[in-house]
Formats: sequence, C-alpha cells, structure tokens
Amino acid sequence: MTGWKGVLMRMSGLVGEPGGTPLDWRSTFLRRRPARAARERVLQWNPLRLLVAHGRCAQSGAREIIAGALRWI
Repeated sequence: MTGWKGVLMRMSGLVGEPGGTPLDWRSTFLRRRPARAARERVLQWNPLRLLVAHGRCAQSGAREIIAGALRWI
C-alpha cells in the first residue's frame, strides 16, 4: 500500500514484519480477561508454523509471532 493509505496502515501496525490488530478492533475488546485466557490457550498449543491470510507465512517461531501480535490484550 502506498500513499496516505500506506502511511495510515504502517502507523496502525497493520503492515510490516510484526503485523497487528487495527486500533479500532482493539477498542472493541471491553472484556479483556476472556480474550487473555483464549490467547494463553492458543499459546499453549505451542504452534510451530503460521499461515497468514494477508502477510508473510512463518515456517518457524509461530508461538513468538502470535504472542507478539496479541501482546496488546
């Protein structure tokens, strides 16, 4: 994405290596305790690879990628 849309997407953390969750979506998580429990459950699966719909897939280190992307919860 280029131009002003690209700038907004980069500022929101939507593009680039770390990826992320849009700020407007984050603001809809009013009850974070259940979301944190779900995040921990997923991390306990100890995933190895990650298939991403919009971005680079990971052949290793999926657990760390997920933990970093959901750190905001």
